Amino acid sequence: MKTSTLLFILCFSFTPSLNAQDFELQLEELFVIGKESSDTTEYLFRGIRTVSVLENGTILIGDSGEAAIKIFDQNGRYVSKIGQHGRGPGDFNEVTFISAFENNTFAVVDRMQNRVSQFDVDGKLISSVLTGKESMGTMQFIFRSPIDHKLILAYRDYINSESNGHFLHLYDASLLDEERDYFDLFDLFFDIKIPFENRLSTSPRYHATNFGNNQIAIAPTIFTGTIGVFNMSAYKSSLIGSEIQNFYKLYDWEKRNEIRKKGILGVASMSGQTGKFFYRMKGSTFGIVGNSKFLLHFYALFEDNTIKPYLNIYSSSGTILASIPLNNPIIRFPENTLSFKPLFLDENNILYVQDYYYKNSFPALILLKTNLDSLLIKELR
Repeated sequence: MKTSTLLFILCFSFTPSLNAQDFELQLEELFVIGKESSDTTEYLFRGIRTVSVLENGTILIGDSGEAAIKIFDQNGRYVSKIGQHGRGPGDFNEVTFISAFENNTFAVVDRMQNRVSQFDVDGKLISSVLTGKESMGTMQFIFRSPIDHKLILAYRDYINSESNGHFLHLYDASLLDEERDYFDLFDLFFDIKIPFENRLSTSPRYHATNFGNNQIAIAPTIFTGTIGVFNMSAYKSSLIGSEIQNFYKLYDWEKRNEIRKKGILGVASMSGQTGKFFYRMKGSTFGIVGNSKFLLHFYALFEDNTIKPYLNIYSSSGTILASIPLNNPIIRFPENTLSFKPLFLDENNILYVQDYYYKNSFPALILLKTNLDSLLIKELR
């Protein structure tokens, strides 16, 4: 086993709840799912898009290179595969997001078909529903309230002329009847008065996770310093974190090649009927994961030609416990590439991450044991 240590330095523009004392987070590699060479494709991945874990410890992995879900036991041994490329019930065009529910059931979002499929513990198809919405591939994630079993589905409805970004839509447990949309994620992070910010919200640009007691945390890929929290009991939203000013800079479209040649990181472009845009982000969220006790927000700040990765840790109540720079042998960013992707945090505080260049070679899922509970003990003192 590999063991590594991160030193928590209380920094950045946040006010942690702890005293100014250091906290060491220990990361211990438990095992890896993924092989560079194999007689079969069971342990081979092109890129891991989504991971979820059932109550019984079963690990569900959605591979970006295969329209199927690979199932592994709690020790990382291959069990079976669900689905294939197709448009029928139980088939996928893309495994966009997997969400585990109670009783070892789970749902799968396929944004390319506007389809949500639900399965039981044995992988048997329970239901497969096409929403019928004009979401144009923007459907992103689904969660279910453990209290009333209603489903929260995120997508942008292009039929609705008043929709500037992604709404959270509330459905009944069957996903057949939409009850209402609750709020527009655009309004949490962007300014409706700025046309370019509207453009930033037109494509899937959010990370989301369950955390705390019946809550969903949502963060845009472009780092704004804040996280949206949706309470599935009260059906209310709030913001945590500290908003940063001018979280992007817009450049002249004609200067994009000149700027890119300088190797400056964080630049991106988009074009469409409303124009062509070239911009640079101050930072980018590359993962957000949570459980009943913690919420972990992973992001990177771009400083000229360098990526500066950070981690903010929140309690289940939304109180920030620490903000730290990430510099660690296990958490690697080779050649300033965001190849490390946090995907899941289980109730034992085991962190599931994709390393796209594991051993400088192939994508793999790494399970890391942490000592996050000791941070919570410090907060309670």
